[in-house]
Amino acid sequence: MALFDMPKSNYSGKFYVVRKGRKTGIFNTWDECKQQVLGFSGADYKSFTTLEEANAYLNIPVKKNKDYSNWYKVYTDGSNIGNTIYSYGFVLLDKVENIICEAYKGFDTNEYSKHRNIAGECFGVLSALGYCAANNINNVLVYHDYIGLKKWADGDWQTNTPISQMYVKKIQEFKNKGLNFEFVWVKGHNGDKWNEKADQLAKLGLETIEPTFKEIVNDR
Repeated sequence: MALFDMPKSNYSGKFYVVRKGRKTGIFNTWDECKQQVLGFSGADYKSFTTLEEANAYLNIPVKKNKDYSNWYKVYTDGSNIGNTIYSYGFVLLDKVENIICEAYKGFDTNEYSKHRNIAGECFGVLSALGYCAANNINNVLVYHDYIGLKKWADGDWQTNTPISQMYVKKIQEFKNKGLNFEFVWVKGHNGDKWNEKADQLAKLGLETIEPTFKEIVNDR
């Protein structure tokens, strides 16, 4: 693989290496880099302060990209009103992005209310995975805009709150049952239509404390 030589006039203090993304290579700015990696499942990227280190990392052999073409996708989100009511919404898609199910639910005051929309974010993922498990839907990419959902599930963040402890326990239960899923972070309110759809559903959830599932019949 050829070495990259960046014009010094564009140097931003860091070199951003993308080894797996929409485009691979070395980029001058985070804005250029994130266009290649945000929302790209399995993205591999890292920043360096010298071009030599960046080129070295770029030229390390990488594993073959995992094939996600037959995986389901679910977009989840949470919302809240004040310190009492919170909600979730999710939209589940098949491999060609036909909607399988839309769901939302609101929660009145309970032990998790103080966590506000974070509680909604957690219950959105758990409800979506519960739906998948109940309907024999496996291999699921979970798209979310709160990074803690992945960080807690992967053990990168400490679980020192009631909501995070409950969330991680339930995530492990799904794994133990054989449900295969991976997390993909997407930036919220950034034009992703399915992230926006999940946000809209979460806001509908604030209007009802009864779970609402709208299933769309598609061949899958």
